[in-house]
Order: sequence, then structure tokens, then C-alpha cells
Amino acid sequence: MYFKSLASQSMRVIVLAIICQLLTACQLNMDGQQKANIQVAQVMTELPERHNANYLSQLHFKALDDGELVAFDPTQNALLLRISLQDKNFSPSEAMLVVQPKYISSVTHFSVNHDNQLSDKQSLSRIDPGNRNAWSSQQFAFNIDQQNLNHIHYLVIESEVPRILSVALVPTDSFIKHDRQLSELFTFIYSMIFTLVMVNMIFYLYSHDRSYLLYSLYMASTLWALLWQEGKINDLPVLAISLMGAHSGLVYLAISDVFAVAFLYHFMKLEHRKSWLVKLLLVCMGFRVLLVCTAMIQFHFTDALNYPFISSLFNLSIVASSLLALTIIIQQVTKRTPQADYLLAAWVVLIGAVFLRIYFATHPHPDLTWMARSYEWAVMVEGLILALAIANRTMQFRIQRDRAVHKAEKATHAVHKHELLAQFHHDMQEVVKDATLSSKELVEKAHIKFHLLLNRAFPIKNSFIIEDNGITPICSTGFNQHDMELLKMKALQPEAKAGLVQLTVSTQHGGLKHMLFVPLRQHEHRGIVFILGLKKDDPLKPAMQKDILSFCDSAYAELLQAREMYQVALAANSDSMTHCHNRHSIECIIDQSLASKQLTTIAYVDLDNLKQINDQYGHDTGDQCIIEFARLLSDQVGPFARIGRIGGDEFVVVFTAHSLDRCEQLMNGFLQSLSEENISEHNIVLTSSIGMADSRMHETTRSLLKKADRALYHSKNAGRNQLTVFSVHHSAIQQQA
Repeated sequence: MYFKSLASQSMRVIVLAIICQLLTACQLNMDGQQKANIQVAQVMTELPERHNANYLSQLHFKALDDGELVAFDPTQNALLLRISLQDKNFSPSEAMLVVQPKYISSVTHFSVNHDNQLSDKQSLSRIDPGNRNAWSSQQFAFNIDQQNLNHIHYLVIESEVPRILSVALVPTDSFIKHDRQLSELFTFIYSMIFTLVMVNMIFYLYSHDRSYLLYSLYMASTLWALLWQEGKINDLPVLAISLMGAHSGLVYLAISDVFAVAFLYHFMKLEHRKSWLVKLLLVCMGFRVLLVCTAMIQFHFTDALNYPFISSLFNLSIVASSLLALTIIIQQVTKRTPQADYLLAAWVVLIGAVFLRIYFATHPHPDLTWMARSYEWAVMVEGLILALAIANRTMQFRIQRDRAVHKAEKATHAVHKHELLAQFHHDMQEVVKDATLSSKELVEKAHIKFHLLLNRAFPIKNSFIIEDNGITPICSTGFNQHDMELLKMKALQPEAKAGLVQLTVSTQHGGLKHMLFVPLRQHEHRGIVFILGLKKDDPLKPAMQKDILSFCDSAYAELLQAREMYQVALAANSDSMTHCHNRHSIECIIDQSLASKQLTTIAYVDLDNLKQINDQYGHDTGDQCIIEFARLLSDQVGPFARIGRIGGDEFVVVFTAHSLDRCEQLMNGFLQSLSEENISEHNIVLTSSIGMADSRMHETTRSLLKKADRALYHSKNAGRNQLTVFSVHHSAIQQQA
């Protein structure tokens, strides 16, 4: 957007500059200057090399009426003018004798004083590389000081093509002002064309798009041809590579024509095999190249160069090519080819200037000089339009590329998020296969996997879920209960449920947390709000904020499935009455503990006299006793061991990486707490028989359970309500009261 705005502002500046120059050009008119009243007489003759005042006085000059223009005889290539000042009041300190327009070959000036003495000759040529012009390249001008104003002045004018000229004598100061404005105007035009060439060449080096290269070559060769044709090449001898003498401009114009056709062919992606118009366009271009090559051969190897004839054929071919190109472009516009409308505008401007220039060449008149000068303006305007066409096409290509890249990235992100969701689902399937996990452990692992899912999708640190008007901490690192209550309060506010909201929350410890509140949109998830803790140095980008809404809905659906999976797993691996591990689960826990090569100690725990309690008080009371028995056992040893119910009144406690003495201490504490607790309204005091065994080398789950069962058997036979440890060292069962 910045570069687009910059380009728009640049174009406004360029357009304003062009308008200013156009307004300046409208004021450039020699007729508005003070002119001396002079008498002009002409004779159609070539002046011999040796001549004097007497020879000149014998010539029969034809006097021209006041304001009458000077015209060549079609059969002559030279004429001699005699100019005398008639206005005695015209006496500036210096004056300029001006001949225009400057589309003739050369002008030679000299004067004859009152003593019939000839002055030195001063010659000016339109094309004379290295001979820098004192004035602009649009007119011939000779400086005449005040003492020579009343002399008789002569001009020898030579031209290969018949022309119509005007001659004026004006004060030097007004001429210099007019000439400076004229020079600045065309310097501006040439500078604009040169700038377009350089800018587009830089774009070519950057993008390697051949349209920029062909455009730059076309405009550069056109500029070169203009410098030759307008005589500006005299001021730039470094660029004056003469290929056909003073007519080298025609060669560069042919080169420019080749690049113009090549640009049109490449930019519009034309195919000559499918269009006879394109074939004719290429044929016309080939004809001009052949014509110029013929002219160069004649110039270098013979003296028979007929430039007017070759120039006329060249101009006719240019007209034909221009009309063919215009027809081709109109066809492309009707087909809605991108950028064809730009080319149509550029070609219309150029064709108009070409016809004006050709008309001026066939009807040369000083008052129509603007027709010839319009070509430079047309080239500049055409260059601007074509540059806009290329820039617009490049911008469209980049927009299409960016859209494709964005679409591909969006698809990649969608695939990536789908893979993340699938990975979470797979991870949860693997988690629920672990029969050793308790309900709390399953929930913790599910929350860890779910936070990793969110973190891999978006740069977050913490995550919470508001559901059923409560807050579920998924990853609550750095938050205490007070902080979570504050988050819950903010999440239940209407603005948090309306859309994505970013808030900075102050925790109880004084830290600032950047939180994102994401209300879910799916109907079945209404009322659910995700609270995500953002990373301070890696905030969510706007594009991510759009994606996070849909992703959180999908992620929450996966979380609900995960909860269903681990509820099923819990039902399969836990005892429904006591919520302890069942037989299969506790055996897997023993297997896992033994596989870890750590000391494994198990306690076989039996609830004494359960049958008598059922018989005396009923099975409901018996079930209540089992539940309370399991609760007391969990309260005593739960933080250190895993508990499983393997029968109606039998439990197994598994200790990992705890010494046997420590395990005995914990189990004796359980027996003590059991004796201090009254169960149900019947005030039943429960007792328990316990057998313990620890693992040895090459121990298996079956052998370890068998040893603990032996110890339990001994406790029951010894009177119950006691703990017995299976001792390998003494090869006997030791009893402890």
C-alpha cells in the first residue's frame, strides 16, 4: 500500500509538471516579440566559392512583400537571401537574425558594409556533431551588433527537401529569453524520456521481465533518433555515433521501430502464425529495415543517396505499420486483453503526432512548426502510458501471485491445523491405551496434549476454558486461584462473548498478562470461551486472529471426543464403586513398575469380616464399608502409591521406589486410622489383614503377588487385623502385631 500511494503521488507530480510545461509551450511564439522591419529579397542560386560585393550586386533578387515567407524552388536545393533593415528606429545594442524552422541542412551568414567589403562568413548546420549550438536546436540564429545593423546581410540556405522559411530580426535580449524557454522545454521532454528509460531498466534488472528491457530499448533508441533529427546531437558529441552522416537519425528511427514492434509483440503475447495482421506488421517492419540498409549502402559506397525518396517510403511504411498496430490493439481491447486499453491510448497519441509530423514534412510552413514539435511530446506521453501499462501489469501479476501464495499458505495452514487435530486425536488414543493411569492423570495428560495442540497452532503460553460458568485450567502456569477467578469474571462479561477481545490482566503477583478471549461460534459450543495467554514478544497477527476462531471450535470438538475416550478408558480400567484401579489396571501398574528396574513393593489388603457385615447389616452397608475403606486407604497412602481393587474385599497397593520400611510405616498408619473410624450409622469399626512383599531380581507380577498373598494368608491365620511381610532373607514369614 505504501508503494502504491508513493506511485500515485509521483504520477500527480509528473502530470503537474507536464501541464506546466504545456502552458509554457503555448506561450512560445516568436510573433509576440518585437521585430524589426526588414526587406527580404531572394534568388534561387548557389553562391560560388569566390564572390565579392560586385558579384552580389549583379544578381537579380526578387523582393518579398512584408511578412511574405521564403520558399524553395522544388528544382533547387539552395537559395540566397538579401536582408536590409528598413526600420531606422530599431537600434538595440545587439540583434539576432533568426531563420526558422530548423529543418534545413545549413545556413551561412555574411554581410556587406557601405564600402562594399564582405564580412567573414558564419555557417551553421542542423546536424554537425561536436559543433555545439550556441542556441537551441529549434532555430538558426546569427548575432549582429549595433554597428552592423545597417549593413546588407546575406543568408545562403541549403536544404535537400523544399521548405518554407521565415526570417526575422529581433532584439537579442527577447530572443535569448524565448530561446531559453524553448531549450528548457525540450530539455524537460528529453529528460523525462531518459528517466523513463533508466527507471524501467532498473525494473528489468530487478524483475528480469523482458517487457521492461524492450520498453527501455525502444524509448532509448527513439530518444537517440530525436536527438539526431532535431539537431540536439550537436550538443552531445559522445552520443554522436554517425551511421549515415547527417541522416543517421533515420537509422536510429528504424532501430526504434524494431524495438517498438518487439515490445508490442512480447507485451501483448501476439502470435504471427494465427494473425495475418501481425504478419503484415512484421513485413512492414522488415521493409523499413531493408530500406535503411539500402540507404546506408548507398551512402557509404556510392554518391547516389536519394534521401527525400527514401524518407518518403519510410514515412509511408510507418503510417501503414501504425494503422496495423492500431487495428491489432483494438482487437485486443475487444477481447478484453489486460493492459490493451493502455496501449490503445499510447498508440493513438503517437499516431496523431506521426500524422502531424508527416503533414508538416509535406506542407512545410513556419506557422506549423508545432506539428513537428508535437512528436517529442507524443513520445514522452506515450512513454508514460506504456510505463503505466507495464507497471500495472506487474502489479496485477504480483497481486495474483500474492493471492495464489496466500491461498496456498491458507491451504497449507488448513492442512497443518488438520494434521495437528489428527495428531491430538492420535495422541489421546495412545494415552487412553495406558491402563495404569488414574482419572486425575488422564485429565492432566489430556490437558497437556490439548495445550500443545493450541501452542503448535498459535504462539500462546497459557490456556483456559470457560464452560458451564466455571473455568477449566488447561495450562495455568503463573496463575493462582485468584487470578483464574478474575479471568472467569472478565470472560463472562458481554463484550468478551461478542468477539475476539485482547485484554491485559494484572495477576495477584503484580505481573501483566496479555490474554485473548475467544468465544466459540458453533451453536453446540455457545457459551464456551477460550482464554489464551499471548507471548509478549510474539503477538498474534490479524490473519491469525481470523483463523483462531474456527480452529478453537474444531479443537474444542476434539477435546470433547478426548474426554469421551478417557471416560470410556476409565470405565474399563477402574472400579466403579471405589474408583480405584481394577485388577487388569493394577497388574499393568505392577508390570510397569518392575520394568522400570526400581524397587517395587506391594501390599495385599483384605477387608476383614465383610461377609458378616453383609449378613448382619445388609449389602448396602457392606458397600458403604468398602467405599469408606477405599477412601481411608487412599487418604493414607494415595500420594505415594497406586491402589487397585481386585476382588470384593481385596485391594492391592503398589509402591514404587520406596523402601520397605517406609511402606510398612504407611500401611501401619492405615491400620491405625481404620481403627479410629466408625462406619455408617451402625458405628462399625473396620479391620484389615495385610500382606506385603518387595521385588527381587527377575521378579514378575505373578510371583510378587503370590508372595504378598502368602503374607496375607499368614495375617488372616494369625488372627487378622495385622500386617505381615514376606521375608526372603529369613526364608520365613515374620509376624508383627
